[in-house]
Amino acid sequence: MYETARIRTHIITSVVFIAIAVITFFGFGPVVNAANGYTFAGVIYALVLLVAGYMLMHFLVRHLEDLSVALMVRHGKIALARIEDVQLLPNRRDIILGQHTPREFHLHIFINEEVFFKQVIIEDVVGVSPAKGTFVFVTYDSTQRNPGKSIGIVPTIVMCYTPSLEPVVRQLENRIHPRYVEVTRTIQGLAFKPFGKKS
Repeated sequence: MYETARIRTHIITSVVFIAIAVITFFGFGPVVNAANGYTFAGVIYALVLLVAGYMLMHFLVRHLEDLSVALMVRHGKIALARIEDVQLLPNRRDIILGQHTPREFHLHIFINEEVFFKQVIIEDVVGVSPAKGTFVFVTYDSTQRNPGKSIGIVPTIVMCYTPSLEPVVRQLENRIHPRYVEVTRTIQGLAFKPFGKKS
């Protein structure tokens, strides 16, 4: 989900940047004229637009992935995943120059208690990687043309606040008996720790 959200963020922020440029270009003259030729009013107008655009881009970078995951979970588009391996990838910077530590997760994803498939996803992680053989819930939408692009690790608290998923969760747990790892989302990325362990 990290990669998909990153691409979406770049597209949206590009559109926002172009929109700000167009609004500034066409609005600068009228603002100056309305201020009786006072050019400084036009400069303030442009700065306000730039600050608003930056704040919007900052919000998208920080929360677009969270919103996408929460919406999919709310609609019951989840699966259970066993972590088979985690590999560290080179650090990256986002469009607002924030530092990210992406990792490649090799997963076995269980659609039900008998059907599973292998999938590799990239997630932004802070701290230590989860232990091999532990389980997490992931988003999964079988109706998409490429379901792999919709797969992202779900923070534990999102699952806790979605009680309507309990029948699906119980059905998976009855046959697979997963050993979960707790997942939390921070500003820097996903954090993993064994259940019951204090940070």
